Amino acid sequence: MQKGQAMQDPKRRLRWWRRGADRRAEELASLTAELDQLVTLMAPAGDREKTFLNLRWCAPTLLMKKKLQGNKQGFTILRVIAAVGAVIVPVLVGLNLTGNGAVASRWVAFGLSVLVAVTTTLLEVFRYGPRWKLYERSVDAMINEGWHYAEARGDYGSREPMERFNLFVEQVETILSQYTEGYMHDVVVAGTEGEVTGPSRIISTGGARNPDASL
Repeated sequence: MQKGQAMQDPKRRLRWWRRGADRRAEELASLTAELDQLVTLMAPAGDREKTFLNLRWCAPTLLMKKKLQGNKQGFTILRVIAAVGAVIVPVLVGLNLTGNGAVASRWVAFGLSVLVAVTTTLLEVFRYGPRWKLYERSVDAMINEGWHYAEARGDYGSREPMERFNLFVEQVETILSQYTEGYMHDVVVAGTEGEVTGPSRIISTGGARNPDASL
């Protein structure tokens, strides 16, 4: 019975991993469909508009969404390992065991301590948490700007079609440039210093200029 359960555990973990991958794929498919719907509502008049929407709005938004998912997953896994290990180690150290039990508990506590230290270091070095939040803010900003433009809301409502498109271009480029500033501040500089020393530069509209810069 125990042997059968041991064989099933890897299968369960594999199913869990596949469910996560399927969920991420569904999120990307949903976002792709939403962007396609918005492009249809925007009704681009010429090649210039279509090229901008594809290369400077749709493509960066989808790319940042993928990176959002990967960094969120990495942060969650490492954070759970570090938190659970940090709870278990003091318990093992406090056990009043003798003989082989004491030796085993000390070795387990040592191994878990090393694991916690490694996962904490990985979180600090790769900045999964700040990256995840940065991508999330940027994706939300790009999508919200697309809906405002498509539905002629806010500043878009009182403008002619070409003026609306030019304003949309300016807003998207602002989001992309703010992304770069946020990445340099929250990931590069803060990662070098060891901690985030201030709030992100992305406050209202999100950010991104070249999502590939985060690799």
